[in-house]
Amino acid sequence: MALRRYRIDLAYPEPISPQLEGRLRAFENAARAILPDAVIINEGQDNEEDTIRAKKHICYHDEGLPCESEVEI
Repeated sequence: MALRRYRIDLAYPEPISPQLEGRLRAFENAARAILPDAVIINEGQDNEEDTIRAKKHICYHDEGLPCESEVEI
């Protein structure tokens, strides 16, 4: 079975402008709305892939510090 698969990795410098914050909230709401329809690739098999995920975190790599814990969108 063919699957349409999406991977998106985005990073924005803080502080986030109010306009971008609104668009990011809309993006997160849209992601939450479609997550229930996603499937796990090869569910129950040795090569299972977690393809039902949407997470975000604050990253401090440029400061040489660890990232904050990921949180579900």
